[in-house]
Amino acid sequence: MKNCKYAFSAMAVAASLASIPVAQAWDSLTVFGDSLSDSGNIGRFTADGAQHSLYDEILAAHLGENLQASKFGGSNYAQGGAVAVPALDPLLNTQDQLAAYLQSTGGAC
Repeated sequence: MKNCKYAFSAMAVAASLASIPVAQAWDSLTVFGDSLSDSGNIGRFTADGAQHSLYDEILAAHLGENLQASKFGGSNYAQGGAVAVPALDPLLNTQDQLAAYLQSTGGAC
């Protein structure tokens, strides 16, 4: 009988939590990275071009976002071939991606 009380209590808590409105913890999706995330700044590096979505495009769709490459005014700054350390590639790196994002937002995150 004791287990039934706990099961009922757990169900009651779960039901009450399910009725609480969920606050959205984000208002946009911004992507930085390399070819695994690049949706068109340098190119789409998939085995079949544009036939299959990249992971970040799938995530954006689940969040109700339309993820576009930053060169087209979107919020995906990823570039195929980019590296994390600018000394390794001064032209394609995540530091420059972040700088471009900050410039586009007036320095605000």
